[in-house]
Amino acid sequence: MREYKVSDTWEFLIQVQNPGTGAAVDADSAPTWRLYLAGTDAAVDSGSCVVRDDGNTLGLYTASKILTGRAVGNYQARAVAIVGGVSGAAVIGEFRIVSDYAATASDIPAASDNAGAVLDALTADHDSAGTVGQAIGDAGAAAADNGPVPWTITADIFEGTADAAAQIWLTSDEAGTNIVRTAKNTDDAGQVTFHLDSGVTYWIQGIGSDGQELTAVELEVP
Repeated sequence: MREYKVSDTWEFLIQVQNPGTGAAVDADSAPTWRLYLAGTDAAVDSGSCVVRDDGNTLGLYTASKILTGRAVGNYQARAVAIVGGVSGAAVIGEFRIVSDYAATASDIPAASDNAGAVLDALTADHDSAGTVGQAIGDAGAAAADNGPVPWTITADIFEGTADAAAQIWLTSDEAGTNIVRTAKNTDDAGQVTFHLDSGVTYWIQGIGSDGQELTAVELEVP
């Protein structure tokens, strides 16, 4: 089935014949046409045909119609011609009207937009325990380190001697499975500062300069 866009022009030809002999012949008057949307009874449009190539043909007629404003869907067209007082009719064609929409480069999301949409969906709709969304959310919170209480930790809380090359991070549990502040390296004095939330209990986790994991220490922020 032929397809038109809603901004296209529909055009058709009909050949009128003598009903007795089948010979090409001009109609008594201009043939007419009616257009129907599939599934409906009433015509949605109608009109008259005009002769085409009249100097070289007999009974050849054409008509055209701009389809702007027509609904998307399947259509049938019927034409009627009168020859010698005898009316003849035929379905002259079927076609489909489709949307004019065509994607352009500006309609296609950038890769960064797609990635952002995926991350938004993960964090908004898949944030229950054990999901990727929860992990992303926790990682974001851990990286933020934007609590109102600055708290300086010295590495000597682990073994009694400050370690100037230790890594220290905070978790919400003693086992260290839920990181709430990502690791920072201690300075020359063996210290590191986090910005914490008051009234929250943290567990200080660390790795010494020798690569040994240090025993977690509980921290209650007043």
